Amino acid sequence: MADSFFQVGKIKSKLEELIPPEVARFIPVYNAFFETMIRYVDPDVSVMKVDMVDALPKGDQVTQVMVWEDGLVTCLSECDGGLLEVANGYGCTDMLVLNEDALDAVGEFLNCSNGMFVSELSKQGTFLELLPPEAEPLEEPLVENAICKMMVKARGRNLFFTVAGLA
Repeated sequence: MADSFFQVGKIKSKLEELIPPEVARFIPVYNAFFETMIRYVDPDVSVMKVDMVDALPKGDQVTQVMVWEDGLVTCLSECDGGLLEVANGYGCTDMLVLNEDALDAVGEFLNCSNGMFVSELSKQGTFLELLPPEAEPLEEPLVENAICKMMVKARGRNLFFTVAGLA
């Protein structure tokens, strides 16, 4: 599996190849995510090719909704300790368990990443509302069928970054 990981510095220029065409509109969200991950969590973050999935992940996660005519949701979810590594890297802490404080730190990270995306859109004249991050799964009827899930390796652990359009 290690051979399928790509360094983010190399992948950013290849996002159009890695992300399926039906969800190419999400590329700016991924760009903002990678910039934030490199700056605050792990300069050597790695990612795998995006997979199209039928539903948002289950289990420990933090989601954030962005509302405008083409709203979307981003979600960071647990794989093998990756959420705790994001919390520790972003929060400059040494938490040992994925608890409410850790999920709050992950929410702040996600808010920072999505804020970069929202800010860039506002420069182009598109304004949207960034809702507060939530450490609870979204109800499925809110999400359309275009759901992209990417495995991200940060600080030696994996997590999922998922982007979905709102129905």
